[in-house]
Amino acid sequence: MDWFLVIDLGTGGIHVSAVDEALCLGATRYSKIRYGDSVGNGKNIEPDAIFYDVARLAKDVISKTGDEKQDCVGIAITGQRHGAVFLDDHGQSLLACPNIDGRASALAQSMGAEYGRRVFALTSRWPAPFFPALRLMWLAKEMPDAYRKARHILMLNEWLGWKLTGVMASEPSNAVETMLFDIRSGEWSEELSELFGAGSIVPNDLVPSGSRIGGLCAKLAGLLGLPAGLPVHLAVSDTQSAALGCGATESGDIVVANGSTTPVVHVSKRFLSDPKMRAWTSPYTENSWLIEANANKSGIAYRGLVESAYEFLDKIACDQGLLLDRGKAEASLAALAETKSEAIGYWGPRVSDISCPAMGGFSFLGNTESSPFASILPSYTENLAFAVVGNIELTREIAQNPGGRVWLTGGGSANRRFGSVVAALSGGAEVLVTKETETTMIGAAASASGGSVAETQRELAEKVEPAPDAEALNGKYLTWKAFYTDLS
Repeated sequence: MDWFLVIDLGTGGIHVSAVDEALCLGATRYSKIRYGDSVGNGKNIEPDAIFYDVARLAKDVISKTGDEKQDCVGIAITGQRHGAVFLDDHGQSLLACPNIDGRASALAQSMGAEYGRRVFALTSRWPAPFFPALRLMWLAKEMPDAYRKARHILMLNEWLGWKLTGVMASEPSNAVETMLFDIRSGEWSEELSELFGAGSIVPNDLVPSGSRIGGLCAKLAGLLGLPAGLPVHLAVSDTQSAALGCGATESGDIVVANGSTTPVVHVSKRFLSDPKMRAWTSPYTENSWLIEANANKSGIAYRGLVESAYEFLDKIACDQGLLLDRGKAEASLAALAETKSEAIGYWGPRVSDISCPAMGGFSFLGNTESSPFASILPSYTENLAFAVVGNIELTREIAQNPGGRVWLTGGGSANRRFGSVVAALSGGAEVLVTKETETTMIGAAASASGGSVAETQRELAEKVEPAPDAEALNGKYLTWKAFYTDLS
């Protein structure tokens, strides 16, 4: 059976999978992404280290296909949005940053105050530090020699495509994330280029999402054991790929991609931009768009809470002369996160408002019948579910559509309490959770092959039953929402 080698350069790590023509996942490998030294509020990536890891994982996946390696019909690349590599004329990296880099925070604040509304009108995005256009401004201010040499900006999936083929190209779902792309015209914007000082940057050729950009170069073909000239495709970006992988293609379909962050996207058959500038609009398939809100750092916040809890427990154990089994401790904490909460907390996940900076700090509301420590993870789960429900309501308002099915996907959606709370508060919508968490890989293969998972979406998901305490949850949600509004 024909298959695609799919590569996802995600926020947390690198995924490489074999996905066959029926869009079924085969051999899969994963490695945490390697970040370099942090610079103030910034974070660097090491492109050579990432490329080494991609090649290592890809070779391993290909080796597991055995005699079927000759049936590989192409490579599909997706990845985190906003991660970018800045190159000079010779292809040397001048700066490489992931999407969690915040070095341009001060510049984003001043640009937002002066030009935010005009930028939003052109991009359906508010200036934020993670957009490459803002990092280019930072480069001009802090590293002027590197800025003068900068000729190319490649998003991470585009950079990998260039490494594999020698071709620099962009597709719409990632081009819009540069903040140099006019979302309505579908072209690079001279006005934005001038505004952000990108006049010396050579625009990449624009191709439709999923397009073949070139053939696998001979050197890398020999390294991977694949034929030279094998088609390399730029799939849609990771959030769009996750939505495609769920089979969400009907107007009103909503996808909650519960990963390091939690985008909530609403499929629309017409372009709609939020007049209150709270959410993005993003290219999706040829004839549709995504209205996109985001609950902000979710999996990142959860992992931080689990790590803090583990360190606390480990210290207690050490004080008692005991050895704590990390695997068992984390399993117990994960089980705790699925229990009913007796408290209300604000732990970071929020209702989207792109022109308003994310709020920091933690808050704890209400009395608890158990210890505050035991209530932290359950209240976090409910906080995330409340934030997701608030974002679902927001996208429905912008789309002027009450919405259809709600798909839950990503690793965080395996939390049963999370799904049941969302189902209880989603206004009677059918809520489905995908059995396969790697929907991004499936969607990327669909983007490259032109395939569709709509016919098999029922097999890829199961219905989520609402939590039995729906009435109490609705009261807690309204309390949380009022508190959140006050914080905002």
